[in-house]
Amino acid sequence: MATTATNSVSNKVSQLHLDKLNSVILKVNDATAHAIENLQEGEKISLKALTERVARFLGLSQALCAPFVMMFVKSYDRCTMQKGRNGGIYKGKMARKEDMVPRCNHCGQKIRAKRESGQLAAKPAKLTQKAA
Repeated sequence: MATTATNSVSNKVSQLHLDKLNSVILKVNDATAHAIENLQEGEKISLKALTERVARFLGLSQALCAPFVMMFVKSYDRCTMQKGRNGGIYKGKMARKEDMVPRCNHCGQKIRAKRESGQLAAKPAKLTQKAA
């Protein structure tokens, strides 16, 4: 009987712990949505700066907020995330860049200009026999 009582107590404790974690995740998601909505249309913010803002607003550590902010931003439809050196999180949809290079309609490969001479110079044939 003692093991049954211990199991029910541990189940209650784990359920309370899960409820507390869920409330933290929901608070981080709400604060992240609020921070993104306060940006101007097309304005950029780095993920680090957004995480700092959310953590400061909630009074939590950045290490705790960072994974939940990242998950929220990836799934949020009112912002766009761009990777790379000049990347960041943009409010709204980013304008699609125009590709000035002509491409094949079928495969998307670049169409390169041909050389003036017409064809490339032929490579010299390989010697099959060793010189004596």
